[in-house]
Amino acid sequence: MILLLVHLGVVALEFGNVTSRIEAFSFSTTPSFGRLVYGTHPIQKLPFHQPTVLFSSSREKDSTDVFSASPAIEASKDGYHLSAQLPSFTSPPIRVYIEDTDAYGIIYNSNYLRMFDRALFAASIKQEELQAVLGNNSEWSVLAVGHQKFVSSPVLGSEVVIQGQLVQTLPMESNNDQNSCWSVWNMEMRSPDGTRIYNVVTNVIIASRFSVKDVDTVKDILPISAFEDADKQEVNDNLSTLACHETLSIHRDELDAHSTAEEGSQLPLRNILSYFERGRTNLFGGPSNLRRLKEQDGVLAVVTGVHNLSPVWRKQGDLWRPHAVAPGVEIDLTSAVQVKRKGMIIEFHQTISIPIEGHNVVVAQGQVNLMMVDATTMRPTAKLPPWAKDLLQIPN
Repeated sequence: MILLLVHLGVVALEFGNVTSRIEAFSFSTTPSFGRLVYGTHPIQKLPFHQPTVLFSSSREKDSTDVFSASPAIEASKDGYHLSAQLPSFTSPPIRVYIEDTDAYGIIYNSNYLRMFDRALFAASIKQEELQAVLGNNSEWSVLAVGHQKFVSSPVLGSEVVIQGQLVQTLPMESNNDQNSCWSVWNMEMRSPDGTRIYNVVTNVIIASRFSVKDVDTVKDILPISAFEDADKQEVNDNLSTLACHETLSIHRDELDAHSTAEEGSQLPLRNILSYFERGRTNLFGGPSNLRRLKEQDGVLAVVTGVHNLSPVWRKQGDLWRPHAVAPGVEIDLTSAVQVKRKGMIIEFHQTISIPIEGHNVVVAQGQVNLMMVDATTMRPTAKLPPWAKDLLQIPN
């Protein structure tokens, strides 16, 4: 099973060629355009529980295991193959173009989800079995990601292959005349020869409609906090009392083009991750401080995982649904930190809120894990400089 790589020897192996693996948290070129406020108040707990495991991505070799180290899948003429059991697919080689990458020539962390989305859609329009699951139209979106592991990164100009395995389908009653089928997928990005894994996502939820009547049906595959009111969540003593707040204005091209008019516009997960990165960058004091951390102190901040990334469902009438987000609305981005291993690992618990009836209501959430890596040895390090520890309120 793919695990978060924290053991020193393993990280050195996985990050062995990592001049190209400085993940996207580094220097964001996107201006934050907002009000930045540092607070010292208690942070409410978002209980980022691991959802029930519906599919094991073990490394055991099996002819039906699309995630096996030596894939036993043979591509068909059009480049795709589906198993005789639960539908799976293997994409043709996908080239990494310049618009996919950051300043270091590697894939920007939020663009992995875009590539997974595109690969699944390309497979769905070619295969009848996938059309039966996803529907015969393109009006579906990625609703949530349970876990995403960043192992290494393909570079600009290289090619990757994406493999996906359907885990489960869940027919949903949305309203009287419109229903939806939610599907759960595990996907993996690897080299075309199958020898190197770049990125793994598990419990990826796909649906054409966001709203549901029976919330208990999906509570096993979504984080508990996706259904809880923020004002009922207890204080988490493990989170730093340091929180970074900033306001951002949503542009119309940043909303999900596949949202139905009835459900209202939603924020795509890819854009949510981009907003989260602005918050993390500003919590470190901005891009100049990240450059200082790398060039003067020899430390890289590397994204290693994303967990429980989803909108927040709330009861509205007889349906559970995320709040719609309108273009031009100002959102409040909050980032709180939990430090582990003396600063080697930093968990960022991040939320997006919008004003509703005089209150800030959480509409999206996620946890992003960073690992500090020595820029010379490419090994994990807890040697954050004093100025960085002061910013993050880490005891020296």
